[in-house]
Amino acid sequence: MMICRSVCAEDLPAIMQLFRDTVFRIAIRDYTPAQCEAWTSGAQDPLIWGQRFLTSWSIVLVENDTLLGFANLLQQPMLDCFYVSADHQSQGIGSRLLTVIEDHARQRGDTLLESDISITARPFFEKRGWQGVRENRIQRNDQLLINFRMRKPLK
Repeated sequence: MMICRSVCAEDLPAIMQLFRDTVFRIAIRDYTPAQCEAWTSGAQDPLIWGQRFLTSWSIVLVENDTLLGFANLLQQPMLDCFYVSADHQSQGIGSRLLTVIEDHARQRGDTLLESDISITARPFFEKRGWQGVRENRIQRNDQLLINFRMRKPLK
């Protein structure tokens, strides 16, 4: 049975591993290995990632102690991170995670969500009513990363 719950400090190593693994196994379809390395370079320090997830509204989706996905929502309102395990793609996990995020945002009074979405994840978000706002070009280390600012009005 899948359980959605708040992130705790004990989740951080698994979150960092899932993030890196998903980028290198799934996003590699749209980004080079060097771009994936630059993308994940910020996830090397558990203290920084702990600060990121323990000070924002952050959730994990788990089943039988296996981390299936995670996400966090900032106050702006901005969907900061949203990742599903490479081993659990196309199983409804992303949809369930996004529904929880959007419902929480509505409950706290947000009328709009925004996020910077990878090339790889863009079709998933478009199918769920998110609309592109602009293309972002981010320089990280010596790599240029492209993603898209997307938003969704919440009704």
